[in-house]
Amino acid sequence: MADKQGNIFIGTWDEWIFVFNNHSKTCRSFPALPGGPGGGQCYRTILLDSENRLWLGGNEGLFRISADELLTNPSPHMQAVNAGDGSTWQTVFALMEDRNKNVWVGSQTGIKVFSSVGKITSYIHQ
Repeated sequence: MADKQGNIFIGTWDEWIFVFNNHSKTCRSFPALPGGPGGGQCYRTILLDSENRLWLGGNEGLFRISADELLTNPSPHMQAVNAGDGSTWQTVFALMEDRNKNVWVGSQTGIKVFSSVGKITSYIHQ
């Protein structure tokens, strides 16, 4: 996932996030961040949305952090994304943002859509 400044965001096994800047050819790494998963997270999918937020999904759920905070704050802090219906996240496999700025999340249990106005819609396996 890349931003307009040439930063490429990569999530790996064991909660690491790497940011490679294609212009300066530098790479920064971030081990487990405060507010992130508890351990053993394998980031399977990353989305940089139109609000410049990184969404990171994996085997321990869904997390979010501002790309600006990750790049400028010496102590960046992630936040767990609430599933919205009291359920817990299972493995998150896919993330995408549509043209209406809704974020779609594909997980082990189904699909959730986070609207740009904060509404969460669930489509669960039957």
